[in-house]
Amino acid sequence: MPQAADSARILCAYCFRHGFRNLKVREVAGWLQRDPTALNRQLRTARLRNAKHIIDYARSLHAAYHLDTVRGGPAAAARLLDYPSASAFAIDVRRWTGHSPSGLQQRGAIETVVRVITSEIQRPAE
Repeated sequence: MPQAADSARILCAYCFRHGFRNLKVREVAGWLQRDPTALNRQLRTARLRNAKHIIDYARSLHAAYHLDTVRGGPAAAARLLDYPSASAFAIDVRRWTGHSPSGLQQRGAIETVVRVITSEIQRPAE
């Protein structure tokens, strides 16, 4: 089980270092020197869903960090994260967290995203 948690931690670190929007499970699994199916099975065994979810968790944390630290609101965060528009950013943030970017800012983005991720991890995998 610790090996799966280590994989999830490494997966998040990779997501932060090597891009934000265009990461693919196959690319990340290759970087971890694992087969994507084996990686997903290992993560599910540790009740961490799958690699796609972990990538989305890292993306939502990255977005939350920018929402909490960047002046200029969601539009400035979207520009920093290379989104073509604030609305494209808002669509992704809502998909990952269930909240709008401005709603996250008002509640404290990082704390809210951590709560969302924690509740998802604690739910049984599909």
